[in-house]
Amino acid sequence: MSTARRACLMLLCLLPLMAQAKSAEKAEEGGPDFEYIEMQPAFVVNFGTSGRIGYLKTEVSLRVAAEAVAAVELHMPALRHELIMLLSGQSAEALAAPEQREALRLAALEAVRRVIATAAGDAAPAQSGVTDLLFTAFILQR
Repeated sequence: MSTARRACLMLLCLLPLMAQAKSAEKAEEGGPDFEYIEMQPAFVVNFGTSGRIGYLKTEVSLRVAAEAVAAVELHMPALRHELIMLLSGQSAEALAAPEQREALRLAALEAVRRVIATAAGDAAPAQSGVTDLLFTAFILQR
């Protein structure tokens, strides 16, 4: 085996150790105690019940406490279902103004917290570990 190949193999073997050391170093420095989780794929739903039906495409990211990441990932199908039902139940007027979209964002955050809390058997949705919900894209077509 050539020297270059041996060096590459040694480097590949050391990469996981270096990454682990880097994450431990970051934890010691007081790195963030949360993660952002993108809900993939983007949500595409139709909305409106009277007249012309519109379409909404939105991308959602959750800000989650580090200790709750596993629970959120475990219950992702239930979270997606809850958000699809919430988004598709909106009227065109409810999505028109920024204030109404902010109200929808807060309702979606509460729905996500409720799903996680129910799955964990907690009575307090605020203790779910989900600290925020962000619409990273919000596109309407009427």
